[in-house]
Amino acid sequence: MPFRRRLILVLVRDGPRADPPYFLALFPLAAELLGLPEGFRGTGWASRAQAERVGRLTLDVAAAQAATSGPIPPGPRAAERDGMLKAVAVPLAPEPDGTAAYDRPVLIAVAWPDPRRTDQLL
Repeated sequence: MPFRRRLILVLVRDGPRADPPYFLALFPLAAELLGLPEGFRGTGWASRAQAERVGRLTLDVAAAQAATSGPIPPGPRAAERDGMLKAVAVPLAPEPDGTAAYDRPVLIAVAWPDPRRTDQLL
């Protein structure tokens, strides 16, 4: 399952504080594409543009409780490619461990769009 290396698990806190998304898990290829250190956790984003894009995407997903996709800027070390990464976000069921009602987990997959396809939504 090579796709799993591009996954990010994010906790969206859209309650009274409306904090930025909190990274719970970041897999190796996703870390490389976003220019974040492997094993990154928390909200200490290297790029404000990334934080805003991921924040907007995850809040939309959490609020609608439906999958969505959108562009995210790549990290500076991602590759010699131009353009934006494609992100697909899916809401997950909350953990039954007493987590606050407004803490919602979201799973995100990131990848370069396929240049051969023109029908990909961004």
